[in-house]
Amino acid sequence: MKNTDIRNIVDEKYRPEDSVILRYHPSGLSRLTEQDLLRVHIREGERIFRLMPYKGIPIYILDETTLTETNTFEALLASVTIAHVKKSHRKKVIFSSGGNLGTALAAYAQNAGIEAYSFNPVENVNLLDGAVFRKKGALLIGVRESQRLREIILAFRRKVKNGLGYDPLIPKPSWRSEAFGFRGLYISEFISTHDIDFVTIAQTISAGFGPLGTFKTILNCYGAGIGKRVPAFLGVQQEANCYMFRRWTGKKVVDASPLIVPTLFDRNPNASFGTYRAVAGLLKDTNGSLVTINQGEFERYISKKVLDRLGEKGIRHTARKGKILWRSGLMCLAGVMKAIDHGVINEGSALVCMTDGARKHTTPPKPFMVIESENDLNKLADTFMGKE
Repeated sequence: MKNTDIRNIVDEKYRPEDSVILRYHPSGLSRLTEQDLLRVHIREGERIFRLMPYKGIPIYILDETTLTETNTFEALLASVTIAHVKKSHRKKVIFSSGGNLGTALAAYAQNAGIEAYSFNPVENVNLLDGAVFRKKGALLIGVRESQRLREIILAFRRKVKNGLGYDPLIPKPSWRSEAFGFRGLYISEFISTHDIDFVTIAQTISAGFGPLGTFKTILNCYGAGIGKRVPAFLGVQQEANCYMFRRWTGKKVVDASPLIVPTLFDRNPNASFGTYRAVAGLLKDTNGSLVTINQGEFERYISKKVLDRLGEKGIRHTARKGKILWRSGLMCLAGVMKAIDHGVINEGSALVCMTDGARKHTTPPKPFMVIESENDLNKLADTFMGKE
């Protein structure tokens, strides 16, 4: 889709609060039909609201946590991915995740009657929704060494692909672009119908699939003459694991603190997914920038006052023993406030992608199996292929 007029691709039957996927299905962004999407649809809603000013800069929130299934923006990707799987009549899928994506894919797969094997780092299991993985059809596979997660699921894929007759690994890279492109269409419609000039759109990133898909459609809509300047992309990374920031800026960053967001654990997402060049291109095309947040900055910026303000707007971040469990969206908000302090943002309004944080906390699940050796993978492959 090129030079898209947002007014021509909206299906008014669907509110953005219910599903941005269905609202923009006429866009041609995906080959999935309305019926394909309805077969797997649960909740893929979004809203944008004004949170507060910070040093004269209005901060808005793209809320992807209170109106989506599993309360994360990964519901968009899960919906699109499982719709493709359902359309191809495949019965079993495998995927790897730090937490949010795996939970969303498992939930949508269950809803569609598809058997799902979710590979996750053992250290993140306590962050997952036990209610999802206690249901039939969703098996949680723990991986002891988190940095080997991608390697292990690719090895498992090789073991089962031929016998299965198709590739069970999801999602495809193109599906990520589709899913987050719908989010970009929603942002574009909001901008075109409100007297707001977002100079920056910010998101916490690891590999960067979210903003890459989002800005692909935003840039197309601006090309059609939306009448406002293209927002700059601001990527936020945790200082203790900031591959993209280090490579983009050339700065050496040393921070031995625990990860603020444990689910963003990949030390080299470019080696896993090859996205650095695209992220760098997006930064250049939008005159964007990257910032890091350390533990001290996170605690300073995300004050009780800020959390109370979010709560007034319906976003109440889940905590256990006084510690917020899901912090990716909050870290993005902290990154925007830091960027304002440092003069990176000095005019207009900023949009923060609040991608997770507010959901009912359940008892953590127990992995069906923990992978620690080649023999474990062989046993799992036998189970997957129905040999046990």
